[in-house]
Amino acid sequence: MASVFKRMKRKVAEKLSGNSKLVYSPLQEGQFRLAKLQPSSSGYVRVELCTVHLTQPPPFEVLSYIWGQPSNDEPIVCNGSKILVRPNLSAALRTLCRSAEPRLLWIDYICINRSDNQERDLQVQLLASITLAAEHTIVWVGDKGEDTAFNKVETAATAFKVVSELVAAREKAFQGNIVPLSRAIISNSVQKYRQLLSPIEGSDWRVLEALLSQPMFQRVWTVPDFVLSDRLTLFWGTSQLQWSDLIYGLEAYSMYSYPNMIKHPRAQTFLWMENARQRRISGQEVTFEHLIDIFSPLKATHPHDNVYAMYSILRPLGPPQDFVVDYANTSPDAFTYAARLMVSATPGAPYLSLSMAGNVRLRDKMRRGTNSWVPDFDKSEESSIYRLNTSQNYFTASGDLKELPEFLSENSPSLRFRGTIVDSIYQVACYMPARRFCDRLDVGSANSFFFSEWYEWALSNRLAKYKGDEEKLLLDWIETIQAKGSDNWRACLWKDTTELINMAKAWLEYLETEHCEETEEIRQFHALSLPACGRKLAVTKRGHFCLVPRLTDPSDVVCIPQGSKVPFVFRGDRVEPLETVVGDARWNGINIGECYVHGAMHGEALAWKDIQERIITLD
Repeated sequence: MASVFKRMKRKVAEKLSGNSKLVYSPLQEGQFRLAKLQPSSSGYVRVELCTVHLTQPPPFEVLSYIWGQPSNDEPIVCNGSKILVRPNLSAALRTLCRSAEPRLLWIDYICINRSDNQERDLQVQLLASITLAAEHTIVWVGDKGEDTAFNKVETAATAFKVVSELVAAREKAFQGNIVPLSRAIISNSVQKYRQLLSPIEGSDWRVLEALLSQPMFQRVWTVPDFVLSDRLTLFWGTSQLQWSDLIYGLEAYSMYSYPNMIKHPRAQTFLWMENARQRRISGQEVTFEHLIDIFSPLKATHPHDNVYAMYSILRPLGPPQDFVVDYANTSPDAFTYAARLMVSATPGAPYLSLSMAGNVRLRDKMRRGTNSWVPDFDKSEESSIYRLNTSQNYFTASGDLKELPEFLSENSPSLRFRGTIVDSIYQVACYMPARRFCDRLDVGSANSFFFSEWYEWALSNRLAKYKGDEEKLLLDWIETIQAKGSDNWRACLWKDTTELINMAKAWLEYLETEHCEETEEIRQFHALSLPACGRKLAVTKRGHFCLVPRLTDPSDVVCIPQGSKVPFVFRGDRVEPLETVVGDARWNGINIGECYVHGAMHGEALAWKDIQERIITLD
């Protein structure tokens, strides 16, 4: 009986490991394995492994796919022996082997000895270099036989046809010129798309939505393949689509999608990936800042993967960083180390970690063992909050941005730096729910109610301080909720302050009146209010309107860290007058998150009276 049990246990282990029967030769530094896929008209899958070196690899392709669940694994032949692989990989290989010539592929599931933890960790660190060395990346979206909402070859062909129509409309809109993806495309471009694009059936829009919803585009480990590849082709069964066509089609789709009610947040994720990819191709630096919004809505099997997949892109492209992939570490340790790098190694947006860490309830973070200044990389965010602390935003809250953060402690889990406490929170309005980027033009969303409520709150609480000057209050209020000085603000359509005030009045009237016309100008103005979503409106003790994190309370302090582009809200010790402090002026607290303070985003606060420079310690 015991022997039967041992045989059953061994079979289960072999099924879970998939390639446990393979005998792997040890890899030397810089080496990796490739799988030579033999051609077969019948779809019979046979591969042979070979070892190559990164310095002189033969021409090969990367196969990008998702593993799927370990059930109903299917046999293939590898090095003359039958091994079990996941159904999704088996389907991809059955399709690819029908070519006339052998294909040399890098396939992580087969080419890495996953039972050797040391090899696995070292190969994970080489993933980016392997992808960069490949001639082509095959993106396997899925197979026609899978049980999904997008499960027919005809449907795949329809989706790719819709993309082609969107690409054609984009080319006509710009007369064949390819414009940078980062350029703001405003109302006139939207109108061009609508005029040039033939009417698309609702069912066809849904097919495109189904394509974007595929699991292949929801996992963190697929991002390095997209960002680091020079040439990519999407395969859905036998249907094929070039990556460049998908990107240009989705750019047109993101412009055209309103007032069409079918929208998908993943479209913007693709455009962000292409932006990072183009930065890499053009030789520009890629940092955490360019990747964090890509990864935030995606899923990972293991919490570490949220950090390690991101770092696999940065390691060969960004500034040198001593980051070691080690799955033996706890996820809080991995998150903390990544957060420390984000604070100091993101030149365009120092203190990025503090900006990203403000969206999670503090008690949840502490329970998981992470500090208030460490982002929760394990949390996916479909409705990501507009980030103020970016290199595209021209904020200079601390004045001279050349002086980067000075770490006063290398190994402590607490973060220490110099900062200036300039104000504190006096009054806080209600929280406005976060809004997806793809919904930014939707004036009829539930968020619209909150803008009217916020303005009534501002009038009732602050009009007396403005001595009855409602236009001055409206100007400060609208500049706050639209974060004047942000890249979002630079897409504005008005010429001067008078036009801005008139536009704000028209927008508020539309929100409060049922029978006003919804114009393109109203939609664009509404889109510029995106920075307010996912935040609260507040007023400081000095009387400044501000956008603050959801967890902000009255009496929280407003602090500008040394070298930071933006202020932050902190909570902690009572701020004693400097003349009563003996020795170094220190202050201990926790991070609540970044904020926008009207009249304090360009160094003005450093000239205010009674500000206090301190050595800040955040737990």
